[in-house]
Amino acid sequence: MRRALAVLRIVAAGQEHGVRLLDVAQATDLNRATVHRLLQVLMEEGAVEQDAATRRYLIGGEVSLMGLARSAGFPLRAVAAPHLQALAEAEGETCFLTIRNGDDSVCLARHPGSYAVKVLS
Repeated sequence: MRRALAVLRIVAAGQEHGVRLLDVAQATDLNRATVHRLLQVLMEEGAVEQDAATRRYLIGGEVSLMGLARSAGFPLRAVAAPHLQALAEAEGETCFLTIRNGDDSVCLARHPGSYAVKVLS
């Protein structure tokens, strides 16, 4: 567990540029085979993603969702609610607050518009 978290921290530090397997191995003092196995499990769980073009590792959407679970520290829904309401009222359309999770989108909040036909999911 400790080694997987160390790998995850190094990947997160790479931000949008990502990190190479070799970089993670050097930063954690783990051998490349161990790092590769840990990265594979983290990818299977959605905690890490690999850019197909550069083969660099990036933080995955699952980590973002875990961070959102700690909403007391950063109440995203509460901060966004008045803006969603204002936008829905101004445009008459249903407005959504979503985040990306891999190839999917996760809806965190929505505010219905005033049109008779409403989108609710």
